[in-house]
Amino acid sequence: MAKQQIYSDFNYLEFEVWQGPVLQVLYAPYNYTRNYDLEMKYWNPETIQLFFYKHWSTSIYIAFIYICLIHALQRYQRTRKDWNLRLPLCLWNAALSIFSFIATIRFGEEFYTILTTRPLVHSVCYSISPFQPAAVWAFAFAISKVVELGDTIFLLMRKKPLIFLHWYHHAVVLIYSWNSGKDFLNFSKFNFFFFFKLHFNYKSITIVQNGILIFLASLKFLCHTVIQQEIYDNIYTIEVTAPGRWFIMMNFSVHSIMYAYYSITAWGIRLPKLFSMCVTVLQTSQMIVGVLISIVVLKQKLKNAVCQQSMDNLALGFAIYSSFAVLFIRYFYDSYMRPKKFLQKKIE
Repeated sequence: MAKQQIYSDFNYLEFEVWQGPVLQVLYAPYNYTRNYDLEMKYWNPETIQLFFYKHWSTSIYIAFIYICLIHALQRYQRTRKDWNLRLPLCLWNAALSIFSFIATIRFGEEFYTILTTRPLVHSVCYSISPFQPAAVWAFAFAISKVVELGDTIFLLMRKKPLIFLHWYHHAVVLIYSWNSGKDFLNFSKFNFFFFFKLHFNYKSITIVQNGILIFLASLKFLCHTVIQQEIYDNIYTIEVTAPGRWFIMMNFSVHSIMYAYYSITAWGIRLPKLFSMCVTVLQTSQMIVGVLISIVVLKQKLKNAVCQQSMDNLALGFAIYSSFAVLFIRYFYDSYMRPKKFLQKKIE
């Protein structure tokens, strides 16, 4: 088992640091009230960390193949009849809804506890524990983004309209979720989490004022000598994006409702328009909250606070959620607010 350290400083609630095989994970500790063998029996956080370290870029290739395949399939289907996939589609959506609902319950236990027992910034700056079921479901979330690409196959086989928002959303979420689990190399000495670790290890020669690490003037030479090797030993910074707690929780909860709605309508049951509007509002709200969470993280990082998300990943996440918010707002307007003379398209 990799080294594990416990930190309690700066008047914050306790957090822990797990030293994995390739990077450190700063997380808010939480022990589930009940663990199930099916969740934890084969769980190995070191193996998962190495998997994303080595293979996160595979998501880019999968997304590229997905985009090429669906556009080729769209052209192929133009001269052919649509398939009657009512039962398979109903079961597909029902399975994804059930999966998302169970994930919401299991992942939500950790999310709710951290959110209600700690400051808000802890929920966006400290990741989930690598040793608890939340980590298992976070991994399942990343894998599910590959499975959900099948939505588009059903869409095209039934000769339904394929809009940009649909395939862009699927491809980008897949890449970002895998990117957020990777490690991130940073050769800069100005790694604030690393400086916090130095302060914890060398309290006798450092102090902290307003979140800034200060080396005691009388021991400046000694401090430089002591930490020199530490700098080279800690050349890896952290990723396993902490705001992912929010992104995963929102996605699971919204998808549990969304896929249930799709399953019902796939069976041929007509629901009032209000239901589809509510689903779109939930999707849009999810994207807006994603933008707001990114802003909260940015404010923390500008204050030099300890926050587990690289600036590169933060910028990527902000750009993605901003684009999603704009596209979903436009979709909502086109679908429910434009004059009826405009054709309305439905996102599957």
